[in-house]
Amino acid sequence: AKSLIPRTCCDYSPAMDIARAEGEASIVATDDEPQPCNICQQGSLHHALKAETMVEYKGASISCLDVNSILAKNENIGSDMCDATQSLLFKGCCYEKCSLCSGEETLNVDATVKHNGLVLPCDEMNSMFTLSVTEKGSEQCDAMQTAYASTCCYKPPETPCNLCKRGTTSYEVNTGAFVKTHTSSTSFCVDVLNELATREEEGSDTCMYSKTAYFSKCCDILSLSTELEIKPSISTEPKQNKPHEWLTDYYVARTQSSGFSPSSFWALFLAALGAVAIMLF
Repeated sequence: AKSLIPRTCCDYSPAMDIARAEGEASIVATDDEPQPCNICQQGSLHHALKAETMVEYKGASISCLDVNSILAKNENIGSDMCDATQSLLFKGCCYEKCSLCSGEETLNVDATVKHNGLVLPCDEMNSMFTLSVTEKGSEQCDAMQTAYASTCCYKPPETPCNLCKRGTTSYEVNTGAFVKTHTSSTSFCVDVLNELATREEEGSDTCMYSKTAYFSKCCDILSLSTELEIKPSISTEPKQNKPHEWLTDYYVARTQSSGFSPSSFWALFLAALGAVAIMLF
């Protein structure tokens, strides 16, 4: 079966000239200047122009591109002539362009697809149809969306899935680790985390499954160790019932802080221990 999808994005074709002409015809002036009439712009609704389509205008057969050019040079948006021509020709001369993603979806510019043996970024794939004369709802548009939308488009989650979150605690991702997933042989954990955050809601089945499968390998449970560390209490009073233990702790601390050598420490320790023995006996 013949493919309904254009083979290349960069070969010259009349459609490229039409696209350029549409761009020139749809230039909008600044707020301080009168806006030239555009038969495909009605309020906030701005469709593309069917440049080569022929229509009847003032008793002559003329292309939609030529009609739009004449109006843009002689009429401004809001004039009686512009409004009348828009009402007459909008349906025949204008169309809504095909888009790879629906209105609620976002284009994943980092994703790639295979098209006619070539690996293309999704944004380039989308540009192919933005530049071509492909109408929304057409067979060609539907074929393109069926083939590539699942890979290139996603609906941003309201609460993104966080692979390394357990309860209310978020851990750091192990950027050097990788795991085997159901969609690829191996993936770096940071890529898995980003993919889930981009596409999945926190608490969704896919999010929960991924946490169960990858948390132990991808998330550094020691990343919050400083927050969870239990600091030992410091006693300000010596242990009267065990004076030798208190002296040991005292002199060990002194040697660690002052940099005493081991021999100096033991000399001081034995002298102190003798003094305690005299006091006790």
